[in-house]
Amino acid sequence: MHKSNQTTRPSSYQYFMDVWSNERPLIKVRSLRTAVCSTCLKNQKDIKEAEPDNTEPKERQKQHVAVYEAAQDSYHKLQKQAQDGGPRLWSIDAMESILYPHFPARPSECFFQSYPSLCCYGIIDDKKFGSKNHPCIYSSIKGGKSVNEVLTCLFKVWMEEWKPNVERVQHVQADNCQREVKNQYMFGFLHMMCLMNMADEIYVHFMQSGHTKFKPDSYFGRMKPVVRKHSMQTLDEFERLIPKKDTTVHKFDRFSDWRTFISEHWGPIPHISSCFEFKVTKNGVYSKEYCTDKEWKHFVNAYHTACTKVEPAVCPVKGITPAQKKGLLKTWNLVDEANKDEFSPYMEQPQAKA
Repeated sequence: MHKSNQTTRPSSYQYFMDVWSNERPLIKVRSLRTAVCSTCLKNQKDIKEAEPDNTEPKERQKQHVAVYEAAQDSYHKLQKQAQDGGPRLWSIDAMESILYPHFPARPSECFFQSYPSLCCYGIIDDKKFGSKNHPCIYSSIKGGKSVNEVLTCLFKVWMEEWKPNVERVQHVQADNCQREVKNQYMFGFLHMMCLMNMADEIYVHFMQSGHTKFKPDSYFGRMKPVVRKHSMQTLDEFERLIPKKDTTVHKFDRFSDWRTFISEHWGPIPHISSCFEFKVTKNGVYSKEYCTDKEWKHFVNAYHTACTKVEPAVCPVKGITPAQKKGLLKTWNLVDEANKDEFSPYMEQPQAKA
């Protein structure tokens, strides 16, 4: 009998390994960098170069680590407080994009030029009697994590899970505050939520760059080995691999243009890189450097105007009119004739106290 010359094509995983072995010398690897705390690096350098009797760099590093440990303790306290029935804690982070495993003409393109990619933005909701995972999955041409993608995911989850008539205070935990541009839009978004009477206060807790181990890290850490062992080409295949316990998966095929909307209504907010704690209210955005600080030092009217180190009364909030609120909700395709009564509280301007 004639013996076929066809060979069985290796699995996707083995194919990737073969490509890596054969094509590695030809592949220009993109720069990969793990965030490192610049303060730690400077202190360690000073300690190494200091005279034996100079203990000042060691004391400086000790104080720096104490602040980081206090932030970790504060995070764990917020978790326990939320699970005991206190204000919710939303921990948010993104997992690296997962490239579609297809086989182009040049094998090296499998690793760094396979677009679009599958992305996951994780939102973990710590609340009474436990926590719930909200992986938001989508396909992205640019690799994910843009302002529009992040805020669309966050807004959808909040509108489904948030109880605005009951939960008037919310806490948000994020990895670090180094990406100023993205965080500018985040604060405009949070201020909008307060102006729409969704909450009275929203606290944002950033962790220092290089000291960012928190709950989403462990969640994504468990998910990554699973997805790496499988070939995925669609969001449905990705969804089937996500652990289902205490999890609601959200799939997205389009995103709202939050960047344009927020740019039109909110101006820049200073002190983002130098502060790690923020409080957002209808009046604006307050900030302080560390969680160990007692007082909120800065005030910013996020609506069109930026002000610092002044009393709230000096920068009155322009606010959003009832017509604007109604327009916003219609823009997000949330309101129609069938459910307009459900959203009526957010369309009405709160009456001033006599």
